[in-house]
Amino acid sequence: MNGLARNSEEHQQLLSFIDHYALAVGQGNSRRELIALLKQVSDYERVHRKEEEALMERLQYPGLAAHRQEHDRLMARIAELLLRVRNADEPAVRETEGLLKTSFMEHLAGPDAEFHLFLSQRRGGALRD
Repeated sequence: MNGLARNSEEHQQLLSFIDHYALAVGQGNSRRELIALLKQVSDYERVHRKEEEALMERLQYPGLAAHRQEHDRLMARIAELLLRVRNADEPAVRETEGLLKTSFMEHLAGPDAEFHLFLSQRRGGALRD
């Protein structure tokens, strides 16, 4: 599987976790369940980040430093949402679903889209693992 396909697959998995979290929020699941689901998103994002940044390094992606900052921002948002679920009232907890999805979609539409364009332009042997 090439770098672009693997990266896209990981994004789909993250989106699936986020959708599962949104469903749990909508169904009024317990805070403990919501925290576990957010931790799942956070844990997978860490794995994805490591793999994505390693690919960027191998390909000498010129936007790597900025992309790392975006990953830091996304992880900070997830940590903020975890705190909100632990400590906030119900309306604020319900807002976390939209905030999480918006943060992820903005990352996909911006920094990740730029990286995918870079990958598309470099198709071939350099993308094979």
